[in-house]
Amino acid sequence: MVVKISPNSKIFAELVSLNPWSSALWEERAALIGQRKWNMKYRNQAGNGATLEWSKRFMAARTAATRTRLEGSTAGWNAWSKSTADLLSLLRGRTDYPLYMIGSQSGSEEMPDYSFSFFLADVHLLADAELSNETFSEDVDISGYSFPASLWA
Repeated sequence: MVVKISPNSKIFAELVSLNPWSSALWEERAALIGQRKWNMKYRNQAGNGATLEWSKRFMAARTAATRTRLEGSTAGWNAWSKSTADLLSLLRGRTDYPLYMIGSQSGSEEMPDYSFSFFLADVHLLADAELSNETFSEDVDISGYSFPASLWA
């Protein structure tokens, strides 16, 4: 698959299919794009009020999904991870792949131009795992688990 750099790229449909919990929220994202209010300033950081309100709900859902997946089998986690990593591999090797500071880098209430860096911030919303502010009553062993992007903890 050739990945088109757009807020409606087919890679997002693939990533949503790997993260079915995100489907309704991704439709809300589409509405924000249609209103030109979508803005991911940095990785996992909203750049305006409308995106921030959406982001809070998205991050809570991503945390719940990560926890559910983690409480399942290592094989199940790693199958998700491999499928996600396979999609991410389509993006690596580009000459414009930023080494850090992905996102629009804009605090505009209106949607900025959609750059590759902005696109990557959107990709990582679905590729990253999230356990920020989570506590566990027992030790959690993640040895043997693979991570396609990042685990935010």
